[in-house]
Amino acid sequence: MLDQLREITKRLASDPSVVVSAIYRIDGTPIVTFIKDKKYISILEWLESQTKLLLNLMAENRLKSVDFKTRDYVMIIYPLSGSLVLVVISTSEASVYKLRIDVESLKRILNV
Repeated sequence: MLDQLREITKRLASDPSVVVSAIYRIDGTPIVTFIKDKKYISILEWLESQTKLLLNLMAENRLKSVDFKTRDYVMIIYPLSGSLVLVVISTSEASVYKLRIDVESLKRILNV
């Protein structure tokens, strides 16, 4: 399973616009993380503290995923299972639609 999770983050990180690809447990503990630059660590620290809250909000509102768009970045938070969540952070020029398709394709290919 860990190899599959590494494969997901590796494939997503191969996209030039993706700056962070990470998988967390619902309690905010990182399982697998790929970061292209140290300047994104502060965003990851925020995500670690917010993961459980975000997943609860997603469950309450029956949301399939959550997207955040800032001036510089796009963040997609996507549950992989009942206990794992995928986080993809890309530059603001990236296509959210393409990233969503990539995530869905990887989930099907890797049976996660």
